[in-house]
Amino acid sequence: MTKPNELEPLAPTEAIAFYEDDRRSEVSEETLQSHGYRLQRFAEWCDDNGIENLNTITGRDIQHFRKSRSEEVNTVTLKSQMDTLRVFMRFCESINGVQNGLADSVRSPSLDRQNVRNKDIVRANKAETILSYLDKYQYATLEHALFRFFWTSGCRIGAAHSVDLDDLHLRDEFVELEHRPETGTTLKNGYSGERAISIDTRTRNILGDYINENRHNVRDDYE
Repeated sequence: MTKPNELEPLAPTEAIAFYEDDRRSEVSEETLQSHGYRLQRFAEWCDDNGIENLNTITGRDIQHFRKSRSEEVNTVTLKSQMDTLRVFMRFCESINGVQNGLADSVRSPSLDRQNVRNKDIVRANKAETILSYLDKYQYATLEHALFRFFWTSGCRIGAAHSVDLDDLHLRDEFVELEHRPETGTTLKNGYSGERAISIDTRTRNILGDYINENRHNVRDDYE
């Protein structure tokens, strides 16, 4: 087993960049982007919890991350994120960035038949096909903007329903989720569920183009 003093310092964002560069010749650009979106959630969690060097991360930290994500996304999304994190951790092991065996501590939820039957599942390859079609034939439509945001952020439909125009910080590439029971737009976990969701540049551009070109200028009863 690799000893702590044999590890080489590795920041989460640096590790993700190394990983993407290593996988670039092995997978499609769409798959690589999907992995990047999922790993960005992990990098954000590390930042929120003061983890600047992956040398120090433990199996317990991985479990805390899993619990945090399980409160924000459904089981299907959680499984895809944890599966990607396991592959990522194996890569980090190979470059002396984390303790050997850490990848084995990444537990992914199982999807039983009842779970699958009760959810509308869009698998990665299907989602990539849908996005390619929307990019080409329905660019910046409502359907394009929504699907892109849901797929890249892992956001729940109910949470997205709470988003107002003022919550979109496109220049800074993030979306705010706020609990507003007085206006009928609530979050599953109430005020504790309020958070900022980062978005990639491509998603930002599509949302911006939808707002500027195709969005109907409507207001609700609370404006």
